[in-house]
Amino acid sequence: MGSPTGFSANLEFDELTLPVDRGSGAITPGVRLTNAATNLGAQTLTVQGSATTLNNAITTAQDMFSGGRVVTLQAQTTYVFEGQFFVSTGAVSHTDALSFVVSTALASMDYMVWTVTGVSGTVITAFGFALDVHTTAATVVDTGATTQVFRVFNVEGLLKTGNAVTTLKPQITFSNGPAGTCTVNGASYITFFPVVSQ
Repeated sequence: MGSPTGFSANLEFDELTLPVDRGSGAITPGVRLTNAATNLGAQTLTVQGSATTLNNAITTAQDMFSGGRVVTLQAQTTYVFEGQFFVSTGAVSHTDALSFVVSTALASMDYMVWTVTGVSGTVITAFGFALDVHTTAATVVDTGATTQVFRVFNVEGLLKTGNAVTTLKPQITFSNGPAGTCTVNGASYITFFPVVSQ
């Protein structure tokens, strides 16, 4: 079966146009954008294969990654980011709040978080909860208190740094001590991709 007249299934990269607003127009087709921001490369925080233990009896913020590890973000740079946090807890009813601690205030931060609760390793049939967040401050990301012992938080968003380099780390806060064994699973991560210098 032939292709329609004038259509090629094998497009060359330089045939595609991707407009990007970076203050000086679009990227020239086929040319990789290079500037101070994109040359930085992605910044990633992971648990590096081992779980982070959380205190099961407190209602204050706790680091998602052991040792209070942070990513360093450059000044006046826009980053898109994505992450996935697998959190296991005891069965005491509680809500969860996510927050991001920064050493220097950001110009802005906006992200979506999708929360799914259930039991690890089983099919979760309940519809997940989605919330748009516009702050680094602690924000409850559950529909309500639950006794479920496993949660997955998927985050995707964009942030703009201010006039200085900043460090950033994600934290979780329980509304009530969940008891049991509380951990952030070793497969959890968050990655920041610099896209443009402001």
